[in-house]
Amino acid sequence: MKVIPMADESMPLVTVGICTYNRADGFFPAALRSALDQTYPELEIVVSNNHSTDHTEEVVKDFDDPRIRYAKQKENIGPGNNFNACLAEARGEYFLLLHDDDLIDPDMVEVCMEAAGGDTSVGVIRTGTRVIDGSGEIRSI
Repeated sequence: MKVIPMADESMPLVTVGICTYNRADGFFPAALRSALDQTYPELEIVVSNNHSTDHTEEVVKDFDDPRIRYAKQKENIGPGNNFNACLAEARGEYFLLLHDDDLIDPDMVEVCMEAAGGDTSVGVIRTGTRVIDGSGEIRSI
Protein backbone atom coordinates (compact mmCIF):
# COMPACT_ATOMS: atom_id res chain seq x y z
CA MET A 1 0.00 0.00 0.00
CA LYS A 2 1.33 3.41 -1.00
CA VAL A 3 1.11 6.17 1.59
CA ILE A 4 0.72 9.67 0.19
CA PRO A 5 3.27 12.09 1.66
CA MET A 6 2.29 15.15 3.66
CA ALA A 7 -0.42 17.26 2.09
CA ASP A 8 0.20 19.99 -0.41
CA GLU A 9 -2.05 22.65 -1.88
CA SER A 10 -2.90 20.53 -4.94
CA MET A 11 -4.62 17.82 -2.89
CA PRO A 12 -8.34 18.46 -2.42
CA LEU A 13 -9.85 18.20 1.03
CA VAL A 14 -12.09 15.18 1.60
CA THR A 15 -14.78 15.21 4.27
CA VAL A 16 -15.81 11.92 5.83
CA GLY A 17 -19.22 12.48 7.38
CA ILE A 18 -20.47 10.15 10.09
CA CYS A 19 -24.06 10.57 11.25
CA THR A 20 -24.69 8.74 14.48
CA TYR A 21 -27.35 8.03 17.06
CA ASN A 22 -26.83 5.95 20.24
CA ARG A 23 -24.07 3.72 18.88
CA ALA A 24 -21.28 4.60 21.31
CA ASP A 25 -21.22 1.01 22.59
CA GLY A 26 -21.74 -0.47 19.14
CA PHE A 27 -19.90 -0.10 15.85
CA PHE A 28 -19.47 3.71 15.92
CA PRO A 29 -15.98 3.73 17.52
CA ALA A 30 -14.70 1.28 14.87
CA ALA A 31 -16.29 3.34 12.08
CA LEU A 32 -14.61 6.49 13.39
CA ARG A 33 -11.28 4.66 13.73
CA SER A 34 -11.51 3.46 10.10
CA ALA A 35 -12.01 7.07 8.98
CA LEU A 36 -9.03 8.26 11.01
CA ASP A 37 -6.81 5.46 9.66
CA GLN A 38 -7.00 6.73 6.06
CA THR A 39 -3.70 7.06 4.19
CA TYR A 40 -4.95 10.16 2.37
CA PRO A 41 -3.73 13.18 4.37
CA GLU A 42 -6.14 15.97 3.37
CA LEU A 43 -9.01 14.69 5.45
CA GLU A 44 -11.54 15.98 7.93
CA ILE A 45 -14.11 13.89 9.78
CA VAL A 46 -17.45 15.47 10.67
CA VAL A 47 -19.46 13.60 13.29
CA SER A 48 -23.09 14.66 13.50
CA ASN A 49 -24.67 13.29 16.66
CA ASN A 50 -28.46 13.13 16.33
CA HIS A 51 -29.03 13.93 20.02
CA SER A 52 -27.80 10.57 21.35
CA THR A 53 -28.56 9.77 24.98
CA ASP A 54 -25.47 7.58 25.38
CA HIS A 55 -21.80 8.63 25.72
CA THR A 56 -21.13 9.32 22.03
CA GLU A 57 -19.53 12.68 22.80
CA GLU A 58 -17.02 11.08 25.18
CA VAL A 59 -16.12 8.46 22.57
CA VAL A 60 -15.34 11.22 20.07
CA LYS A 61 -13.32 13.21 22.64
CA ASP A 62 -11.30 10.11 23.53
CA PHE A 63 -9.94 9.98 19.98
CA ASP A 64 -8.41 13.44 20.55
CA ASP A 65 -7.71 14.06 16.87
CA PRO A 66 -7.73 17.57 15.34
CA ARG A 67 -9.21 16.22 12.09
CA ILE A 68 -12.50 15.49 13.88
CA ARG A 69 -15.22 18.12 14.03
CA TYR A 70 -18.15 17.23 16.26
CA ALA A 71 -21.70 18.57 16.36
CA LYS A 72 -24.56 17.40 18.55
CA GLN A 73 -28.10 18.22 17.48
CA LYS A 74 -30.22 20.02 20.12
CA GLU A 75 -32.99 17.48 19.52
CA ASN A 76 -33.42 14.35 17.42
CA ILE A 77 -34.03 15.70 13.91
CA GLY A 78 -34.36 12.34 12.17
CA PRO A 79 -31.78 10.57 10.02
CA GLY A 80 -32.35 12.56 6.81
CA ASN A 81 -32.02 15.93 8.50
CA ASN A 82 -29.01 14.71 10.47
CA PHE A 83 -27.36 13.76 7.17
CA ASN A 84 -28.15 17.23 5.79
CA ALA A 85 -26.67 18.83 8.93
CA CYS A 86 -23.53 16.72 8.51
CA LEU A 87 -23.24 17.67 4.85
CA ALA A 88 -23.73 21.37 5.70
CA GLU A 89 -20.72 21.17 8.09
CA ALA A 90 -18.46 19.64 5.42
CA ARG A 91 -15.63 21.81 4.11
CA GLY A 92 -14.23 19.26 1.69
CA GLU A 93 -14.41 19.33 -2.08
CA TYR A 94 -15.42 15.66 -1.84
CA PHE A 95 -17.79 14.08 0.67
CA LEU A 96 -17.94 10.48 1.85
CA LEU A 97 -20.89 9.39 3.98
CA LEU A 98 -19.67 6.70 6.35
CA HIS A 99 -22.52 5.09 8.24
CA ASP A 100 -21.85 4.65 11.94
CA ASP A 101 -21.92 0.86 11.61
CA ASP A 102 -19.64 0.61 8.55
CA LEU A 103 -15.89 0.38 8.04
CA ILE A 104 -13.65 1.53 5.21
CA ASP A 105 -10.25 0.17 4.21
CA PRO A 106 -7.32 2.43 5.12
CA ASP A 107 -6.58 3.30 1.48
CA MET A 108 -10.18 3.81 0.35
CA VAL A 109 -10.07 7.62 0.14
CA GLU A 110 -6.61 7.57 -1.44
CA VAL A 111 -7.70 5.12 -4.15
CA CYS A 112 -10.86 7.15 -4.85
CA MET A 113 -8.85 10.37 -5.11
CA GLU A 114 -6.45 8.73 -7.55
CA ALA A 115 -9.43 7.55 -9.62
CA ALA A 116 -10.99 11.03 -9.63
CA GLY A 117 -7.70 12.59 -10.66
CA GLY A 118 -8.59 15.83 -8.89
CA ASP A 119 -11.71 16.32 -11.01
CA THR A 120 -14.23 17.89 -8.63
CA SER A 121 -17.00 17.63 -11.23
CA VAL A 122 -17.19 13.87 -10.59
CA GLY A 123 -20.63 13.22 -9.12
CA VAL A 124 -20.22 9.77 -7.58
CA ILE A 125 -17.38 7.35 -6.98
CA ARG A 126 -18.65 3.81 -6.33
CA THR A 127 -16.55 1.13 -4.67
CA GLY A 128 -16.98 -2.53 -3.84
CA THR A 129 -18.47 -3.66 -0.56
CA ARG A 130 -18.17 -6.55 1.84
CA VAL A 131 -20.88 -7.63 4.27
CA ILE A 132 -19.35 -8.38 7.67
CA ASP A 133 -21.37 -9.71 10.59
CA GLY A 134 -21.12 -8.61 14.23
CA SER A 135 -18.34 -11.09 14.96
CA GLY A 136 -16.17 -9.83 12.08
CA GLU A 137 -16.90 -12.69 9.67
CA ILE A 138 -17.14 -11.72 6.00
CA ARG A 139 -20.53 -12.96 4.79
CA SER A 140 -20.49 -11.76 1.17
CA ILE A 141 -18.36 -9.81 -1.25
